[in-house]
Formats: sequence, C-alpha cells, structure tokens
Amino acid sequence: MAYRIVDVIDHRCYLCVVVEHLNDDGSVWFLWNYLWPGREGTRQKRQVNGDNQILMDNGEVAPFTTPVHALDVAYQYLPEGRTWAYHPAPVMVDASIHESIRLVHQQATDQAWAQGIVDTLPSISEQAEDRTGCDVLVSKFLPLKGRSF
Repeated sequence: MAYRIVDVIDHRCYLCVVVEHLNDDGSVWFLWNYLWPGREGTRQKRQVNGDNQILMDNGEVAPFTTPVHALDVAYQYLPEGRTWAYHPAPVMVDASIHESIRLVHQQATDQAWAQGIVDTLPSISEQAEDRTGCDVLVSKFLPLKGRSF
C-alpha cells in the first residue's frame, strides 16, 4: 500500500488531508479527502506521573477518594480551585491520520474500487467549536504535505 499526502488544509473548520492513493507502479489510483472536526485540535491529554496518577495544574498528584465499602474503587478527583494539568499538544497524532488512510485503502482494495475516483469535499456548516482547533491541527500536520508513505 502506498499513498502520498498532497495537501493539508482547513475546509470550513475541518482539518482536510488530501491523499493520492497509488497503484503498485506509482501512478495515482484514486484521490481521497480525509476530514476531522477542528475541535480535535482542542482536545488534550491529561498529564500523569510515572505511576500513571493524574496531575493537577500545580504539578501535584490529584487526591483519591476514600472507598467506603470493600468493593468501592478509589478514583482521583479535583479539589475546589484546581484544574487538571494537560499536555500542550492535541491528542490527535500522525498515527491517527495514517490509520484512517490505511483503513480506506484496505476498503478500496477489498471492494476493487475503479481507477481514477476523485472524492469531492462535502458541504459542511462551520461550527464555532471547530474554529480555534482547526488552525492548531493544520499547523501540526502541515509537515505531512508532500510526503509519500
């Protein structure tokens, strides 16, 4: 399986990764647009320590509840006035994009898609919650543009 990422753009507040799927000889088999809502750019993973305990904004481990019954499970909570510590980068990573591309490529192979299919971008209504995150995603994944895999 081979493909080339030809563009990484903002399409109405969605990250759009434009991909050429390639034949074995390197020619273009089909073109596909992969879309993720911009809000994915605002999702961040909480920070944890080496023991996988969630950290608060001050770098301390969040406290645990005290189980009342033997079958109760302690869980971490935020004391009043604290927030969780988050990693600065979005949760979405390159592997998220590559996995989606691989899945469509496998589907196209299994279903023997015709040569030359061109996916058209859908008409999407912009959502306010996608505006900020889309810029983050486009900036993060723009280095993939022009690369072949």
